[in-house]
Amino acid sequence: MQIKIITEVNSSSFVRFMYKMFFTKDFRFAAFIGIFTGILMIVGGFITPDHTKSEIFLIIGPVSLVGTQLLLLYVIKKIYENRYSGVTTFDFTNDKININNLKYNSVIEWSKDIYSIKEYQHWFIIFKRNEKGKSFEQFIPKDDFNEGQLIELRSGIGKYFI
Repeated sequence: MQIKIITEVNSSSFVRFMYKMFFTKDFRFAAFIGIFTGILMIVGGFITPDHTKSEIFLIIGPVSLVGTQLLLLYVIKKIYENRYSGVTTFDFTNDKININNLKYNSVIEWSKDIYSIKEYQHWFIIFKRNEKGKSFEQFIPKDDFNEGQLIELRSGIGKYFI
């Protein structure tokens, strides 16, 4: 297998995809608790007899709802700027993936570093471990692959798909 893809990740599609990933089943419960708490604080502000407490609830509820979304957006944009902005080259071979970007260069070995791959409509996510044993995700956009390259890549890495 020898596939070379040169791509530029669009920031808005990356942010949309990351929001979608954040609110998948793994994080739905945490998101639900955060939203539920914010709503309870807003409602609590209307039904609290003490006006001082109600004003605090009316402020904390919306701030927590909006603040968590802004914090998430900030973190996603930092990830984009540090690893995905600019032109990125993905070079897939039988034993490794070379990733080159102005800010980020990496070599991922199929047998050593990768423990699973998940495919979405417009993205591949490669779950990998670094030399310290920490898990990381590498997002690869599928937009610049042609159909033949996708078929070749899927057949070459099929055992890693979850």
